[in-house]
Amino acid sequence: MAHIIKDLNQNLELSDSSQIHSPRFLLQMAGFPGSGKSTLAKLIGKTLGAVIIDRDIIKSSLMNYNIAVAESSSISYQLVYDLANFYLSCDLNVIIDTPCYYENIIQRGQSLAQTYSVNYKFIECQVEDFKLIEERILNRINMTSQITKPTLVGFMKAREGAKRPIGSKYLIVDTSKWENISIQKISDYLIEQ
Repeated sequence: MAHIIKDLNQNLELSDSSQIHSPRFLLQMAGFPGSGKSTLAKLIGKTLGAVIIDRDIIKSSLMNYNIAVAESSSISYQLVYDLANFYLSCDLNVIIDTPCYYENIIQRGQSLAQTYSVNYKFIECQVEDFKLIEERILNRINMTSQITKPTLVGFMKAREGAKRPIGSKYLIVDTSKWENISIQKISDYLIEQ
């Protein structure tokens, strides 16, 4: 048993000494359903090593157990922040994947980032073309909690009511054409102090 612990410690020392330590972050994704939040979150998570907390997965799981929509909505947000708190306490980068329709979502994210002395970052995924949004939503495999038929009125209302952090730099990414997205620009934004 002692040799296993010794080997684990040596491996831990090697990995710690060989890692490039970048500033840690909590990233809040935002944008209308179908704008590419989850896809971009996966790309960022894989590229920069971050845990992704997808509220749709949590809310859908609750709804699949016949928990009412209103209850599953509030419970899922609480679980998102409980998980973010836990992962930040483990010294991990965290990506919160929600549409971000409410100011308290931003405030809770900023508060958690401050608690753990990590950078609070905010990326809004934007697609100007409603037809593209509609096409994406109609062609994806939807979870229980996700909208299945977007409306132009809902799309316009969400765009007008978009919440963004006040007094903090944020990044708006045009996610209508994936080939035009610069992961380097996003990485630079996430690691800047």
